[in-house]
Amino acid sequence: DCSMWDSENLPVIVEKQMHPQRVTVWCGFWAEGIIGSFFFENAAGQAITVNGAHYHDMIIQFFVPKLQDMDVDDMWFQ
Repeated sequence: DCSMWDSENLPVIVEKQMHPQRVTVWCGFWAEGIIGSFFFENAAGQAITVNGAHYHDMIIQFFVPKLQDMDVDDMWFQ
């Protein structure tokens, strides 16, 4: 909470966002370079919390296709 005092009672409203905007981003890096960046966002472009389902979707829809575009047939991923 924040209180402001003045000698007069002025009808002033001061708004402050309680939770600032955030960003949730993933990237993979290895000796050959960087894969990414991937921003975890909803359909409106707002950052979302990463959970198992969101991480799974990112792996299937973003990471695997990026790997398929590279020559990584003899690479291990863990």
